[in-house]
Amino acid sequence: QIVTMTSTGDEPLLITSIAITGQNNGDFLEDDDCPRSPTSLLPGDHCKVRVIFSPTEIGLLTADVTITDNAPDSPQTVPLTGIGVGGKPALE
Repeated sequence: QIVTMTSTGDEPLLITSIAITGQNNGDFLEDDDCPRSPTSLLPGDHCKVRVIFSPTEIGLLTADVTITDNAPDSPQTVPLTGIGVGGKPALE
């Protein structure tokens, strides 16, 4: 799955970190092309966060993508849910 982050404010967005957090954080991998502070995402610009589900267990697995930045509502979270099925991942 790919999440597109867009800087919608009037000021540059300074991203401190992007991480997988939560109960089953080891079952999800994150890769992104987002700049980290002190480099910023300018207003109107975007970057992409790609999440790969790689389950180590069978059953319902949950985590979050947690994005920490200089926005007033930081950190932002994107919930992740996947179902590990017999060694084959199925992302919801």
